[in-house]
Amino acid sequence: MAVIKGKDANVKIYSDAAWKTVSYLSTVNWSGYTTEGVELNIVGLDYKLFKPIIIDSGTIEITGYYDPADEGQIALNAAGDAGTELHFDDIKIELNSAGTTYVAPASGSTDNYWIVLKWSQVNADAKDIDKTVYTLRCSGQSTVYTTT
Repeated sequence: MAVIKGKDANVKIYSDAAWKTVSYLSTVNWSGYTTEGVELNIVGLDYKLFKPIIIDSGTIEITGYYDPADEGQIALNAAGDAGTELHFDDIKIELNSAGTTYVAPASGSTDNYWIVLKWSQVNADAKDIDKTVYTLRCSGQSTVYTTT
């Protein structure tokens, strides 16, 4: 696979029977992906053992420039307002310009979704440029997909 360039990334949300691009984004950061383990103390071992038991898919933070007329931002704001669970067919972060590599909630289970936990519709800076920030919490499994 070729190197993925951040400039080719897009966040898309499915709304009103169509995929809408969340425009004017400057960063997308998926962090906090961790595995929690359990310590096994077994008689006769010289060293402790740790076994992974559960994975936390973390959070996704999206930042960019606020546009009150952008259909993608409107749809993401509405999902936050309603507490909507965004499943595999509802949201994706495309990592390349062809849209063939993307991050999304894993398909196949209703427990896999993203929810908009926090968003600021307007956050003006000293240059008088309105910015927006979204924090999405990943529930269940999230996956990087590559299609042909």
